[in-house]
Amino acid sequence: MNGLRLPIAKHRAIVRFQIIQYASICEAILQAAIETFYKSEFEEKYAVTQMIKCQNALSTSTKITFENKNVYLCKEKKIKADIKRERIDHKTEFAVDHNIISSATKISFDSLYDSRNNIHILKAAQNNYTPTLIEAKNAFALMRTFVSEVKTFYFSKNNN
Repeated sequence: MNGLRLPIAKHRAIVRFQIIQYASICEAILQAAIETFYKSEFEEKYAVTQMIKCQNALSTSTKITFENKNVYLCKEKKIKADIKRERIDHKTEFAVDHNIISSATKISFDSLYDSRNNIHILKAAQNNYTPTLIEAKNAFALMRTFVSEVKTFYFSKNNN
């Protein structure tokens, strides 16, 4: 920022941008590793079960109630998890379990991701959050550690 001779007022925007970018880079790397090596396992682990109303299971004149509320016949439908939409703590937990990243990196990254989420305008206003330069520096260092750990994981997978 000093090299660009930016006024101090512009520093906050750059710090926000850096935090968002470093978190996004780590998330993209993590998603790629999970999709490459463990996609179906991840989708199964975080799948959800929905109840779908059975159509025409009973005649239209049949009504079932319980405690004065209508009861319907349903069937279960299992829906695979979408890696891109799954919560970040689920992704990092899965990554630790599969030795993609370390527990320490998970903790740091989850914290960085919280900071990233706090930057969004409404949440930042509610929480009175202002990112600091040290957070951006720590995010950059974490990104380097993150990339290094994932590279090590890829190396180990390719050599097995």
